[in-house]
Amino acid sequence: MRTRTVLCIRKMGPAEEETLEDSHCLTHRPIEREACNNQSCPPQWVTLDWSECTPKCGPGFKHRIVLCKSSNLTKTFPPAHCPSHNKPPIRTRCSLGRCPPPRWILGEWGQCSAQCGLGQQMRTVQCLSYTGQPSSDCPEALRPPNMQQCESKCGATPIANGDVLRPRVLQTDVLQDVPRTLTHRERERELKRGTEGTGGERETQAEDRVKNTSRPLEEKEEKGLEDTVDERRK
Repeated sequence: MRTRTVLCIRKMGPAEEETLEDSHCLTHRPIEREACNNQSCPPQWVTLDWSECTPKCGPGFKHRIVLCKSSNLTKTFPPAHCPSHNKPPIRTRCSLGRCPPPRWILGEWGQCSAQCGLGQQMRTVQCLSYTGQPSSDCPEALRPPNMQQCESKCGATPIANGDVLRPRVLQTDVLQDVPRTLTHRERERELKRGTEGTGGERETQAEDRVKNTSRPLEEKEEKGLEDTVDERRK
């Protein structure tokens, strides 16, 4: 629009004039403003608000939407209709402070490797960032152990019919009757004693005596265990 001033003037002389009220002028009052430049203005860039900074910590970016709009903001045009040289940025750097450092994350302890007595058990130890991604920035000096010693209680040994096989304690008088196993020197001594004298009869008796006294004590113990199982089955 363009404007102008319209006054009602009466001339008093060649160089003198007087301004009167509009009602004193008999002619139609001219307009004071009129439209100009009837062509529409070119499209222009319009920006929306910035988004939040991402990620939540450390260096990041925030974004916004930039549209190519008509001068009266009623129409949206493709970006090619607006001048590209003065397009506002759609991204800018931001920061919300330092992120928490990576830390060691521990898993649950596994089962003990030994079913009876001392063994070992394992667990997972991972260095993860605050986003849960693997990292190599955890202090190695503070790494928790991933293995420790464990102990399992030794219970009774089950057998086929569901009974429990337990060692049988032999009585003292029984142990006294069980011959112990001879050492190598004792075996040689018995054989030597048997060969002294005359005839092969002494040698045969010595060999029999060595065989009888060399029978292991474990045979007696196994016999006692079998008796225990038989008693439970009855």
